[in-house]
Amino acid sequence: MAWLPSWHLAALLLLLGDSGSLTWAWTPEETKATPPGTRAAKESGVLGSAISSISTAPQGVWGESCDWGKPQVSLVQSGASRRKAASAPKPWDVRMYFIAEHHKSGSLMLQEALAAIFAGLGEPRSCTQVPENALTTHSVPCEQYPNSTIQVHSNPSPFAVQSARAMARSQRLDFRAVHAIRKPKDMLVSAYCYSKRLKEATDAQFAHFPWEEFLSNGPAHGMMILWNWEMHRQFSHMADMFLHTTPLETFTIRYEEVTNSSADFDKVMQGLLGHFFDGLVSESVLQQLAEDAKVADLHRHPGSGGEHTNDPDCMATASAALLSLDPAILEQLKTWQALLGYPTANWPDPLID
Repeated sequence: MAWLPSWHLAALLLLLGDSGSLTWAWTPEETKATPPGTRAAKESGVLGSAISSISTAPQGVWGESCDWGKPQVSLVQSGASRRKAASAPKPWDVRMYFIAEHHKSGSLMLQEALAAIFAGLGEPRSCTQVPENALTTHSVPCEQYPNSTIQVHSNPSPFAVQSARAMARSQRLDFRAVHAIRKPKDMLVSAYCYSKRLKEATDAQFAHFPWEEFLSNGPAHGMMILWNWEMHRQFSHMADMFLHTTPLETFTIRYEEVTNSSADFDKVMQGLLGHFFDGLVSESVLQQLAEDAKVADLHRHPGSGGEHTNDPDCMATASAALLSLDPAILEQLKTWQALLGYPTANWPDPLID
């Protein structure tokens, strides 16, 4: 009977191990006790080192790193382990992530935290409605890629939320959303001072905004312009998403809590990470992502919020002027505050900036 050369046998064993076809091993007599220095001995050494150097890829959830310190195992076990690790789904393969941003509710902070989190997961492809709100470096327009499983929406309407949820169901994906909320009256005051700084002057969505009228009048008039321009929709859509999606679907971040202290920030981020990735990545990966998210904590990095941090004097002046608005608008702001789960017993309660 003719024997395969040892190096042929080594290649065959490796191939069969990777394919999962190898179920037994047999060492022919010709490969045993070969004289040192001979070609057979060298080929036998190649075979032995090839087999002994194969170790088990770690089994478990996506994102775990290899532990080469573990005992080495057989070729059959190694092939099976590699196949299991390779087949572990990435989070966005089994879940659809829907990020809703409401103007002046803490959306920039949320965006910075999520950008760091998804960067830690390898910068997967995402889509956005507004290029400035891109979450990852591989961002595409949602209009062109409606089936993206990581989506960023600027103040999504109830229809947009329902459409995304329906898309997730059609693809048998678990729908997971997040949004930051804030007391509507504080959002209106903050939006006024933000616009007063001309932060949207070059924004295409503000191309027809009445800037001259806005800048030449006081805060009460300016807040009414913003109310009619967009803010009433911001509040309505924010409240609708809060009320008509379940806690299993949507993780709600309260601006007042996440900006209170670094400890509160960490607690909120841990809750978000659990909501998004629990059971899909390892505990060590979750811990690293929590560290990455700290870049958005305004207490650790006060300068990171400079883009959206308003002048305290403007905030105080506008907050006082808020009470001179139409009583019907004030009542609507109070109603939204209650619907969002905030107390109203001391209305109007002090501004939290």
